[in-house]
Amino acid sequence: MDAASSTSPALNPAVAPLQAALQRLRTATRRYLVLAGSARVALVLAGLLVGQLLLDRGLRLASEQRLVVDLLVVAGLLWALVRYLGPALSAELSDVTLARLVDRAHPGLHDGLASAIELARPGLDPQANSPALIEQVLGEVTAAADRINFLGVLDHASARRRVWRFAAGGVALFLVAIFWSSGLATWFQRNWMLRDVPWPQATYLRAVGFDADRVRPAPRGEPLRIVVDNLGRIPRTARLVWQTEDGKRGEQPLTRIGALASAEAGEVTARWEANLGPLRGPLRFRLLGGDERSAEYLVSARPRPQVVALEMHVTPPAYTGMPEAVFRETAALEILARSTLRVRARLNKPVRSAEVVSAAGAVGVTTMPTSEELEWQWDAPESGAYHFALRDENDWANRRPVRMTVKVTADAAPEVELELPGVGELITPQVDLAARVTARDAYGLTQVRTWARRNEDPPLQLPDEDVRGQREHRAALPVSTERVGIRPGDRLALWAEAADNDPAGPNVRSITPIVLEVLSRQDFLAAMAQREQELRQEFERLLSAQRGLQDLLARLVPELAASPTPTASQSQQLAGLVRRQAGHATRVLEISRRYAEILAEMQQNRASRAADERRIGDGVVTPLEVLGQTQFPEASAALEGLRVEVTPEGVGRVARLEAGLITAMEAVLANMLEWEGYREAVALLTELIELQEAAHGATQNAMETQLDEILDLDAFAEPDEGSAGLPVKP
Repeated sequence: MDAASSTSPALNPAVAPLQAALQRLRTATRRYLVLAGSARVALVLAGLLVGQLLLDRGLRLASEQRLVVDLLVVAGLLWALVRYLGPALSAELSDVTLARLVDRAHPGLHDGLASAIELARPGLDPQANSPALIEQVLGEVTAAADRINFLGVLDHASARRRVWRFAAGGVALFLVAIFWSSGLATWFQRNWMLRDVPWPQATYLRAVGFDADRVRPAPRGEPLRIVVDNLGRIPRTARLVWQTEDGKRGEQPLTRIGALASAEAGEVTARWEANLGPLRGPLRFRLLGGDERSAEYLVSARPRPQVVALEMHVTPPAYTGMPEAVFRETAALEILARSTLRVRARLNKPVRSAEVVSAAGAVGVTTMPTSEELEWQWDAPESGAYHFALRDENDWANRRPVRMTVKVTADAAPEVELELPGVGELITPQVDLAARVTARDAYGLTQVRTWARRNEDPPLQLPDEDVRGQREHRAALPVSTERVGIRPGDRLALWAEAADNDPAGPNVRSITPIVLEVLSRQDFLAAMAQREQELRQEFERLLSAQRGLQDLLARLVPELAASPTPTASQSQQLAGLVRRQAGHATRVLEISRRYAEILAEMQQNRASRAADERRIGDGVVTPLEVLGQTQFPEASAALEGLRVEVTPEGVGRVARLEAGLITAMEAVLANMLEWEGYREAVALLTELIELQEAAHGATQNAMETQLDEILDLDAFAEPDEGSAGLPVKP
């Protein structure tokens, strides 16, 4: 406040009436200023409230949005109070300022009021200002002021208009409160009480399945279907306006799916739906139809419960002695009967319930070590297909569950094999016979036995070893032909059996007996000679086929010489020759192998001589191996080269190689024929010797018979008891 204010008690008492008049002006002026500021504040507040009402009425703001608007309204009101009412309350209305206002309104005063206020201040220098003169001036000004209406300087008409406007606004607000009380009540409750009270309207659209906050979870990646209940008037059309989290927007018309009977006023009168396709992420939407502009709804995309990792623990039965096995990233399992199965599953989210089911129904209930882990133990598993049936807090079930296929197998009998190296179906009594036995069982053996039987005699068990606890057993058991007592004409059967340590068994497996025919050395050699003859005949046919191939090639060579590149037909013919020759090589190696088997059987049966080993090994087996492994592949490669390019050098090389093949095969055949003749001669001589020995024996028997008859030796029989030892003639 100005120091010269007339309210100061230190002013000259002569200006007291003037000071009282200025005080009345000061009070009226401040009242008018407050009235003007209040009018502006009221105007701003009305605009803010109307804007708030229209904004919420049109957009159906969410509670969070309404709170923000409330804060903006309060902020606007505070701004208006500071901007318009603050200056009115804090304005400095000093006596000098008010006196100058009156002076300007009354020019005849010649600024006397302001001068009088200045002269009435205490502390004026009496030498510079005559006290008598000051008293005179103050008297004149005071007398003049008595004739002036100080309040006339104010704009009373403007103040009255503001008062009438306040009154009109109050009346309008009163009428609105009377005729639109429900709307104002809704506005107040929605915006200042922050309640989700709907605006009064003819049509209401409500999305089904949403909570009080208009939020609904939906499975991610699945088609989203929105069902809308229509309350009140049914609009001609309705639509859904949506927006995704990444800013995409769109609009979907609602399809009316039928009118419903209304039991009471305000209940559902129709139903609409919209299909929005697969839900990829959070989705916000509003419903528009008739006078409805719904608040915003939110669809939150959440995954269905699902098994994301599976771990299966299998504990075999105790008798197997095997440790627990763990299987990951697999859903198919084969386990031994009486094993224990424990399954651990990791989930993508917490679940409310989980159980293991099969096609026949529930199998077991799981335990949950954590909110996102399941564990299931099955002490007596059964074969079948199983999966976890999950339910989350939304009562959603898992779709396309991870299936566990369990195959429960009984402990199989052991595998057992019996081999007789170097022995065929024919043997001699002198054979070196050793049975090679192999037995396997995944969970352990308890016994492996090998048997031998001559004809129909009781079987004889061969020596065995302790195999308990072994999962694989290999042994070579010598077979004593003397102990078995085989002779030419007998049949020798050999077999093996193995048992495991299954307490429910044990499981025993026995192989089909291997039956061997026992021949004399001569018969055995004759059988081997017969097999050699059959192989020689097969080799002759093979040689004839190779000669035919050489003839075909000889007829094809002149055609090939006409062009450096073979035609398609010629290339095809060459390919056929290559394939045929490769087949000949395979047959040659097979004949070589079978000759080697004959030699091995002769050696094992002690029926071979050094000459036989040289004849078969050096004269047949080795040359045939060279043919099949070296010469035939080399000739086939040369033929294949002609398919790429025909050159005189290539043709000549093929001709030489093919001729070399024929020569080598003829040499082997000649060796076969030579030794076959030798063997026939040896066999004939052996037969003559045997016939001679037989004739000699028959002659000796006949001579002994004739001698008995001549000497009548039968007359001298042994004397009976009591005959005194005298001969008795019959």
